Amino acid sequence: FAGSPGLTQLLPLRRFHSLAAVAAGLNSMTLWDFAADRAISLDFQSELQSMSRSATRITCARFDDARGLILAGTDDGSVFVRAVSRIAETNDLAITLARFCAPSVEALAPSRITTLWYDTRADALYQRVRTPG
Repeated sequence: FAGSPGLTQLLPLRRFHSLAAVAAGLNSMTLWDFAADRAISLDFQSELQSMSRSATRITCARFDDARGLILAGTDDGSVFVRAVSRIAETNDLAITLARFCAPSVEALAPSRITTLWYDTRADALYQRVRTPG
């Protein structure tokens, strides 16, 4: 399978027998579905435009296999949580926006999220943010 240039991360989606690729500076992911032997490009640009966040870019991502969630941090400090599931009738993968977390009003702009870590026991998401200066 081919992917977008500028690959920054690979996310193993073990329970779905898939792999997601995140490329630098894009609002999309390439999803390699090994169970179906195909690649899917997930373009989030229209979703971001509808939320007035079209300039936002994914900077890092993490997959929580236990809950089937892709957690994506962005260059403006916001976090997108997307649920991954299989459609029973077609066995296709479905990716839906489950939650959006805007940056804190106290955050210095731009607050670029560089790392995400999810603690399953505490059900808490931790992030590392790079601020200017």
